[in-house]
Amino acid sequence: MFNLKSLIKNGLKFLFVAAVLSWMWNSGRLDLNRIYQALKNWRVILPGVLLLLCNLPILSLRLKWLLRGQRIPIHFLQSATLTFIGLFFNTTLPGAVSGDVVKGYYLIKLAPGLRKTQAITAMLVDRIVGLSGLIIVSTLALLFRLEAVIASSKLQSVAVIILGFALGVFVFFVFVLFPFGERFEKLLALLRKLPSGTLFVKFISALRGYRQNLRYLAGSLLISVFIHILSISAMGFFLSALGDDSLSVGSLFFLTPLGLITTAIPIAPAGLGVGHAAFLALFQLGGSARGVDAFSIFALTQILLGLTGALPYLLFKKPGENIDQITSEFQTDTPEA
Repeated sequence: MFNLKSLIKNGLKFLFVAAVLSWMWNSGRLDLNRIYQALKNWRVILPGVLLLLCNLPILSLRLKWLLRGQRIPIHFLQSATLTFIGLFFNTTLPGAVSGDVVKGYYLIKLAPGLRKTQAITAMLVDRIVGLSGLIIVSTLALLFRLEAVIASSKLQSVAVIILGFALGVFVFFVFVLFPFGERFEKLLALLRKLPSGTLFVKFISALRGYRQNLRYLAGSLLISVFIHILSISAMGFFLSALGDDSLSVGSLFFLTPLGLITTAIPIAPAGLGVGHAAFLALFQLGGSARGVDAFSIFALTQILLGLTGALPYLLFKKPGENIDQITSEFQTDTPEA
């Protein structure tokens, strides 16, 4: 069905990305020849690609653990199928959150009787745990480089943002895990009276269900930290392939997470445009001028790995099923718990 509003919105996103990349190309910040020469340095590129490849089964394991925490019984192969399908749509649809809707839709198909609210909550928690892992890695790197950060007014600004995110992560997990008692029940009763309050309370209740399964939540958080260590290390290899060793290991682990967070903004697949601008600014703070090129290699690798999810999707989808139908069916008419 033709949707003019959606067409205009996606068209504006495309123009934004095109404008950003065009400016970077014309200003010399994006150098395709330099990227090409770096890709020819396969002995340095390959370890970075392999690290990102290793993340795929680990992502599947994290999803499996998070679903177990909500007592949703799926095995590893099913979790891997959902993960690859999600990555495929993250690659082919604007914004890294787009694949979550498709994953939630097929999760309901894999787990008969599963409520839509539970599926949405599972995808939400998967996203939050992933972002929390990024913040933990960046915060730890900040602590190790505290003296250098204090000495730089520009890095101090980044540190404030990271610490703000870290505070948000802390408040979230306290909210999910702390036994508030009767006062909390009164708060939920008030929230139910707000617009969409009933749905919001369902999400809160589902999140607090992890209190009885803390090992799955804690394990998933540790897995996220490990995933991001591999991803940031891959970025380091890509910088080396570009001949840029000016960014210290501490700065790499401090700055890269914030850049990766921006790729979740639903503008373009793999964070194109937004990610380029973020890594340009962030890596310059650490003394590197190759942030745009390094992210280009990173995004290209992510896109190629994401496209491998096309096969699981084609094998799993029903005849005649399309993405508009999936999105419409999953986002409307959420049933009561």
